[in-house]
Parts: sequence; structure tokens; C-alpha cells
Amino acid sequence: LHTPMDRRLTWGAAAAAAVVVVAAALHGRRGSQNKEDDHPDLTSDEIVAIFGELHRRVFQSMQRIMPQIKAMQAQIPNPEHLKMIIVGEFEKNLLQYQEEVFKQHNADEEDVKHSTWYYIDHKNDPVKEAVQSLQELYGRFGGEVEAEVPEEIDVHTMCQVLEEYFDVTMAIQARVLKETGGQMTEMVQMQLQTLVQSETDAVLKKYGLNTVTFQAGCAKFKSDPVFQKKAIEMTEQQTAMSGGP
Repeated sequence: LHTPMDRRLTWGAAAAAAVVVVAAALHGRRGSQNKEDDHPDLTSDEIVAIFGELHRRVFQSMQRIMPQIKAMQAQIPNPEHLKMIIVGEFEKNLLQYQEEVFKQHNADEEDVKHSTWYYIDHKNDPVKEAVQSLQELYGRFGGEVEAEVPEEIDVHTMCQVLEEYFDVTMAIQARVLKETGGQMTEMVQMQLQTLVQSETDAVLKKYGLNTVTFQAGCAKFKSDPVFQKKAIEMTEQQTAMSGGP
């Protein structure tokens, strides 16, 4: 049983196996306990730079390959299988860039893990935000992340958030399609993803949420009839807009 004191930001077993250091930081798993209070080898600026560089590189890489993956949807009708492919690509890229970025900063796995937790324990907001930003990116590409939903978010508020989230997404899609004459090139898809991310982030922020806690909220209320009704309504609207059956 995990409590808030665990400060766990869990990536899931697959990520933990694939990306040892970054996953360990997000899991809340430290190295040697007797080193816990030692002054870290890396500065907080270096930790922020490491996580920021990982975020930038992985995001750019995923943007490049997502059109290819989406083109596979017809051959892979099972959404869970497709999700596994996307998450696998994310983790593969993160593992590759992790090694490169650590080397650039003359750091090893233990340095990064210990330093990251040192600054989080000492309530260093820039480090915490850098870690959470990478975690949110993982969640955007299908990675499973555990997070607590704020107490003030009940099922009715969650329905409102979901509706605004869908409305913003569909409005941006309609605008971009109109501006491009319906030509959905790779460049247009990348621009669309960036716009949707920016606008939906703003929606979530109004309610004190981010991508991770939004996903947690959807999971929390997925069995609630009120939320189910709203989710079906939004899905039907999206299908109608896309010209589906």
C-alpha cells in the first residue's frame, strides 16, 4: 500500500526496466540510504538541464515517428497493441538519449538518481518541475503513470474538464483542417500536436490539473455512470466531426 509519503511518480514496470535512472527518480527509489543526506555531485541547474534535454530530444524524436506509427493503425486494429508499440518507441529513445545526455554532463546513473532525489527532498521546484515535465510527456504517449487526483475534483468537475478538453481539441483540429484545405501532411500533424498540447494544457491548468492527473482522474471515474455518459457523448461528437459512422 502506497501513501503520499512515498512521493512516487510511477512509470510502470516496462519503463522501470528500460530506463533505470530516470525511472528510479520518478518511482521514488533511492540508492544507498546512507548517502541520502550527502551533498549531491550535480547542481540543481545540471539536473534541470539533463531532464530538459531528455524531454526535448525524446519529444522531437516521437514527433518524427508518430506519423509512421499512425499509418500502421489499419494493420494493427488492436489499440492496446498500438499503444505498446508507441510506449516501446518512447522508452527506446529515452534510453538512447539518457546515455548521451549523461555523458555530456560527465555524470553516471547514481549521480543523477541521488542528485535528483536530493533536490526533490529539499523542495527544489525547478528540479521537481523538470522531472514532472518528462513524466507528463511519457503519459502523453501512452505510458502509465500513477498520480493522485486533487480532492476537489469530483465526477461532475471531471466531466466539465473532459468536455472542455474535447471542445478545445476538436476546435483546433477543425481550424487546422480548414486552413490547410484538409491536407494533413507530416508537418501539419506536428503543428497540430503542438497546438493541441498547448491549448489542452491551459484547460487542465484552470482546474489545477496536468496531463498525468487528468489521466488519473479519467481512470478514477471511468466506472461512474455520469462520467461514462459524458465520455460517450464526447466520443460521438468527435466521430461525427471526423466523418465517421
